[in-house]
Amino acid sequence: MKNENMHFPTRQNSGIHDLEPKKGTLKSQEKEMTNFSMANESTVQLLSVRVGLDSPPFLMEMHEIEKLGDMFTKEILLKDKKPLTLEQLVDEIERLDGFSAINRKMFLVAEGGQFKIELPSFSLNARLVFTWQKSNSSPPDFLLSTVPSTNKKDSLLQLISWSESDNSFHFFERKANIWGWAGNSFTSLNPPTRGKGPFDSHINGGLVMKELKFPWAHWHSQSNSIPREVFEHDSEFNSHVLFSKVDGAEHLENIVKTGIRRWTKSRINNDIKNSKTVNILSYFRQILTPTSVNLVSTSINFDNVEEKEIGLPSSFFFDIDVIEFAAFTINPTLDIVPSDRITISGSLYKKVCDILNMEVKSNDGITSFEGDTHFCFLVPERAFEDIEVCRQLVERKLLSPKMLLVLIMLDFTNPVESLHRKKIMKYCPDEINTNEEYALDKVIIKKIESSESNQDSPESELIRYWTSPDLLGLVKSELDIFMRGIQEKVVDKNYLKNLVILAEYRKSLFRKRKLNEFVSTISQLGTSNTPLTLTKIGKIVNL
Repeated sequence: MKNENMHFPTRQNSGIHDLEPKKGTLKSQEKEMTNFSMANESTVQLLSVRVGLDSPPFLMEMHEIEKLGDMFTKEILLKDKKPLTLEQLVDEIERLDGFSAINRKMFLVAEGGQFKIELPSFSLNARLVFTWQKSNSSPPDFLLSTVPSTNKKDSLLQLISWSESDNSFHFFERKANIWGWAGNSFTSLNPPTRGKGPFDSHINGGLVMKELKFPWAHWHSQSNSIPREVFEHDSEFNSHVLFSKVDGAEHLENIVKTGIRRWTKSRINNDIKNSKTVNILSYFRQILTPTSVNLVSTSINFDNVEEKEIGLPSSFFFDIDVIEFAAFTINPTLDIVPSDRITISGSLYKKVCDILNMEVKSNDGITSFEGDTHFCFLVPERAFEDIEVCRQLVERKLLSPKMLLVLIMLDFTNPVESLHRKKIMKYCPDEINTNEEYALDKVIIKKIESSESNQDSPESELIRYWTSPDLLGLVKSELDIFMRGIQEKVVDKNYLKNLVILAEYRKSLFRKRKLNEFVSTISQLGTSNTPLTLTKIGKIVNL
């Protein structure tokens, strides 16, 4: 799910395949789907629409559909059911054993949900995500991205369905009176389909919820109520029983995480081939150059920011989640991560936002809100799916927690985007000996020790950490100096101004990702985009 969102090859607005619907439509593909739906009346119809591979789309043979093995095709399409509307699809899913309405949850996401109360012309971007689990603690088997329209055959319907046959998620979309199959999780990992269709956001084949942590910015949750009044008075959202109960995003967080864990485990299992583990480079990439991001914010509302002290997300400054995991695995009795977050004056932050002409633009390109998003300082952080890869590699003893910590500490002041850290990619093999504990460590160290590198290179930095007699003590010291340096300086208006510009630079990198579906997702400045970075003592300098 993409943060929210699910994405598909032919999309109406946007989609879960993020768990959010996406803008844009592939017209030629949609035309093909329309022609198929009109010209073919076979009992079971499913188009293969894997973008980058199926050009043009084609009607799948019965044996091909049977091979998918997911609940949607196995228990609905192959049972001669043809749900083409939201109401029909919900009804068919809930006829299945273990998937009654009791196990259904519905979530609401809407960038601009708070702004629309004061600015009626602000684009709402409201999407709904339905999930079905066999129990509250089990991974999701169905996830649906849609809009509040129960019986229209041209409204958004994007479905993710788990398959026990290949242990992956399968991605579907209803278009033009026929369902299309966009591929499964494995489809996302290799050319020519990588990064295309739903896999432009589900880049590694898992679920996506962009705002995965408290306060779940843009989602209806225990921290942010999206009032029904923001919907049009005649919207089905306010009249149909299907939409009567909105669950909080705090519940969706766990659903998405369990789904990501399930797929990551399956993916690694699939790559363990007897005594070898293959495709190591694809996992290593997720450690060094996060392939996706989540968005995290403070819990302070911008409308009363001047009255508050703001605690900024630590993950903006360093990769706190992975560092904590690696350090705890090495020594669970030693806490090396600074306990205090960087705090800033809300009134000073408001002044800086005004000086920099910060605004949140509506998708219509006309309306805008002067200031920050509803929750202040919404910025990119490492995605949970990348964190989960790190965790499972260590648990499988393919990578040691020590090597993980060393890799993450390379250029640690740039936790998401780091060209410096990325240079280590060339030392990663594509396969390792599974029977040898922490085999990846040994290959990397051997290759780096035999390479030529200068004093300021990532190679020399890696060796410095690796050979330290007290790695945890070194990491603790560097993080303490770093965070203390920032906290001492952030009381200065010019320093805070540069910190906000640094955040804008990192947000500009997010805007280049396919995850960035809506202009109103994050705020932007009226000034030019300046590439900045933090030093290890907390100074802000040109990148």
